[in-house]
Amino acid sequence: MAAISFLNSLSFAFSEITGRSYGGGVMTFEPTEIEEIQIPILTDLDIDFDQIDALIRKRKIEEVLDIVDEALLIRHHGFSKNEVDSLRAIWWKLSQRRINRRK
Repeated sequence: MAAISFLNSLSFAFSEITGRSYGGGVMTFEPTEIEEIQIPILTDLDIDFDQIDALIRKRKIEEVLDIVDEALLIRHHGFSKNEVDSLRAIWWKLSQRRINRRK
């Protein structure tokens, strides 16, 4: 199986700190900023990629994060559920701050 990049709550939190938004709440990144975002690349995780694809197409990012965070951060890296919840809360707070700035 080919190596695959996994976006997770930790990656999303880094992206909020690293990226910029220019109105409308849309994130943009310069090439050097993208290099700063930690996106793990793994070869063996127990994830149903068809399910992930279907959820992304339905824009159910929270459900995707639940699945990927469980497999990657908790089972693979040993984070606790509380730590993952804290990372998700950080991302959520930063993203809401960015999105609400446009109002």
